[in-house]
Amino acid sequence: MKIIGNTLETIHKFRHENVSQRLVSDPFLATRAALGANRNIKLQLLYLDTNDTFYLVENTSSIARSLQYNDGAVIVSEWSTVDFIALMQSYDKPGFDNYFQLLVNNTAAARDAQTESAG
Repeated sequence: MKIIGNTLETIHKFRHENVSQRLVSDPFLATRAALGANRNIKLQLLYLDTNDTFYLVENTSSIARSLQYNDGAVIVSEWSTVDFIALMQSYDKPGFDNYFQLLVNNTAAARDAQTESAG
């Protein structure tokens, strides 16, 4: 199993561009974020079976579109800004990006194990 790209950098960039600390600490603002302009922006874990590789990308990026529409990559999991807010509220300590990277790796490993047992 391999994940292409710097997942930690991707997570960090997504979090800083889409989730502010104010959203995490204020439930009213977090609720508004669920209805706001960023509600359709997601961090996706894609899987491409032709090279048995996972990709962590933002769904609005050109690479995400290319992988899905040109190469046939499938979405294994996706996390919205609201998912990030909820996870940050539940993991209220330093090192969130590392924690989320572990979540991504475990999701990829579970998908990998599932396809091996099915095939």
